[in-house]
Amino acid sequence: MVIEPSDLTTDLTHVYTTSDRVERLFGSFGSLEWTDHDNDGASEPKTFEDAIYEATSIINQYLMGFYDPAELVKSTWIVSAATKLAVKRICINRLNAPPDHILKECEEIIATLKDIQSGSTILQ
Repeated sequence: MVIEPSDLTTDLTHVYTTSDRVERLFGSFGSLEWTDHDNDGASEPKTFEDAIYEATSIINQYLMGFYDPAELVKSTWIVSAATKLAVKRICINRLNAPPDHILKECEEIIATLKDIQSGSTILQ
């Protein structure tokens, strides 16, 4: 089941990634392995929703006062960043360490968000 941003039941008007993007980054087997909590052979949609919501909230924490979310949702970098942050969240959800490359990329994302917030970097 693909959850699109309009399907999410959160107080956010815009979210920056989709469950389909998160699943593509994981790969279908990896995605199922990390999100099938009851071992019924199907991913739990709420797992994706929670991760997407958290990734969007993290980005908004840094950029909300500087950029309109309606514009952020159009940014390729923001979509990619939100997808990676959501993957990290799904890994942590089951108390597993995210893969090293995801951790490294998420650290770089947070550093870039801080740079954008401080004005030393402009979001392209």
